Amino acid sequence: LITIGAAGIPETWDVSTGSKIGTLGNYDAEITSIATAPDIMTLGMLDKVVILNADNEQIAEIDSPGDHKLLAFNADGSLLASSNSAGNIEVWKNESGVFRLVDSIRKEAVYSLAFNPVEDQLAVGTINNVFLIDPSTVKETSRILHAGAVTGVSYSADGRTLGTSSLKAVQFWDLAQIQRIDSSNLVQAGCARLTANFTEAQWSNLFGGEQYRKLCSNLP
Repeated sequence: LITIGAAGIPETWDVSTGSKIGTLGNYDAEITSIATAPDIMTLGMLDKVVILNADNEQIAEIDSPGDHKLLAFNADGSLLASSNSAGNIEVWKNESGVFRLVDSIRKEAVYSLAFNPVEDQLAVGTINNVFLIDPSTVKETSRILHAGAVTGVSYSADGRTLGTSSLKAVQFWDLAQIQRIDSSNLVQAGCARLTANFTEAQWSNLFGGEQYRKLCSNLP
């Protein structure tokens, strides 16, 4: 077992006895997160992610801005996801030990992160939402509304159920029943849920400097 305490030092433990074995490596920067795959391990630090082999030897380094508060591998270790406190989520493809950035997406502050063990899907827990991301495109495919910060996300072994925790509640979701977002039909889907077009003030808050226009022809 490997843990990281408040001081950011990784420690290894014998799970059969509960005794400490030692510390993992000697790094100048504080380690903020850790994730393991079948034959490699990653350590998140400020502005970089360090890749170790099975012998705990550094084999690669990913330069990426941010504090990398969370890291997660998919089941076979071919994909690595990272997130920082600014809400930036990156997905990296492991190509024989060389990590290539697939793409990134920005959401609000991320509190939890997990890959579906069966399908290509990444769950991202934030405040009031769980976003389901397609890691091959790093695009949002669905979202699940919550109350408060979603501090934990975890999939069942068969990948059909997602467990989430927020506030004092643990909830379980049948993923087959979660509606997918059709990116080619976003305006129509949004208009079906609105009762009026955005005001100019609302538009400015949502879309910044983009020129104002009425999206829904059938709404006031």
